[in-house]
Amino acid sequence: DRLRNRLKLLAPHLQRAAVIAREIGNRQVLAQSLDATLDSIEAGVFILDVAGRLVWTNRTANALLDAGDLVRTSRMQLTLNQPDANRQLSEILALPPTATEALKERQPAFIKLVDAAGSAWTGSLMRLADRSPTQHVFEQVGPSARAALFLKPADVIATSGIEACAEIYRLTAAEVRVLQAALDIDTVADMADRL
Repeated sequence: DRLRNRLKLLAPHLQRAAVIAREIGNRQVLAQSLDATLDSIEAGVFILDVAGRLVWTNRTANALLDAGDLVRTSRMQLTLNQPDANRQLSEILALPPTATEALKERQPAFIKLVDAAGSAWTGSLMRLADRSPTQHVFEQVGPSARAALFLKPADVIATSGIEACAEIYRLTAAEVRVLQAALDIDTVADMADRL
């Protein structure tokens, strides 16, 4: 009877411990899943705290840090290689969470960079709103996450609207000539004569 009474006192605590252990296990699985997902992204992902210190990086970001010509760290502080880009990063991180209008206007912030080889890169800096679901998710991989910076090579932009249309709609060479003629010539008869 004494043992049964003692177990009655312990049972709720054991049940609570089991629930807590299960919840911790679920969160670890979620963090590992998010970690693996972010690691598979081609862009370099840098999760930063409010002071701009690195909280987490994916494989691509680690490779960029190792190369050192776009980004580097000093005492875990992320620094961009170009002063204007670095100032832009610092300004956005320095905005207080209460400056919601200023954050909306600058969200996401696009940052242009050039590496040592002269290749253009684009960065997209996203401030995580306090107590938002997005911040909660990013904190699974990086506690105290307040911003995420994504760096990737700049997309090559077609030099003309015709090239852009040809790429988007997969036009043949003949279709490109017809499109160019439609832009340059007024009548269908003149287009037919020319083509």
